[in-house]
Amino acid sequence: MSMWLNIGVGAALLLLGRRLYWLFVAGAGFVIGATLAAELLQAEAVWIRLLAAVLAGLVGLILALFLQRVAIAIAGFIAGGYVLATLVNAFVGISTGLHWGLFVLGGVVGAILVSAVFGWALIILSSLMGAGLIADVVPVARPWDLLLYLGLAAAGILVQAGLVRREGKRVGRVHDT
Repeated sequence: MSMWLNIGVGAALLLLGRRLYWLFVAGAGFVIGATLAAELLQAEAVWIRLLAAVLAGLVGLILALFLQRVAIAIAGFIAGGYVLATLVNAFVGISTGLHWGLFVLGGVVGAILVSAVFGWALIILSSLMGAGLIADVVPVARPWDLLLYLGLAAAGILVQAGLVRREGKRVGRVHDT
């Protein structure tokens, strides 16, 4: 995937994931589409893999618009799985594709979190996922890559929480957004 596309999608998720929950769902679809396309369509042209990612993002967007609770749970699953796999890669250094067992474990936790405490889970997961997308393409050596990831995630959480506070809203469940 293009470095600038990663940074653009990552920045949007990092800063606006809660405000535009449909962006979070579409971004989660894009991330899983890009990851699966890279693993399953290795021999195919880059544009085919990018098309698969965009189509998965569009499916996420359509789900977000018409089936809000289902879309949020699916996006929470994808984001939780992506975040756990990214963290394991950052701490352990294993980078051979997605770790499917960890992805499923993180996905279950992410889906439960998003369903239970929607607002904060959306802020945290979108910030972590956005930070991961950006940190994946910025060429930084260890341990600076982990510090970049954590710094971006913290900044995203602070920015999104500040936006909520400025709007005078409470960070709550799905219907509170």
